[in-house]
Amino acid sequence: MKGIAALALYFILLTQATYAQQTHRFFHLTSTEGLSHDHVNAIVKGSRGFIWIATDDGLNRYDGYQFNVYRHDRDDPKSIRDNLVFDIVEENDQFWIGTGSGLDILDRLTDHFTHYSPPIVKLAV
Repeated sequence: MKGIAALALYFILLTQATYAQQTHRFFHLTSTEGLSHDHVNAIVKGSRGFIWIATDDGLNRYDGYQFNVYRHDRDDPKSIRDNLVFDIVEENDQFWIGTGSGLDILDRLTDHFTHYSPPIVKLAV
């Protein structure tokens, strides 16, 4: 039993020593690197590994090398509704995007936005 405990301790210490030797690099991503705006409102790491960043001038998808920026295009009804993006929530293959003009849903399979309009509720007076 002592041998098993010693072997287990050895592997734990080996794992900790290996982990402690890992180096982490941190760097800033700004508009100089391609981010659409330096004011960031929300960040989400998506299930497919992309980093999604909500800014005051668009929704950004970062793949570790470059940005893909989603901005409103008045000639494209499937573009994001507003460049002011407040929040991002991922659910299945969709992202719920809170913008300055309401809620959008980004379908990652098509890269199209659907503008969500809640049902109108009339209150009895």
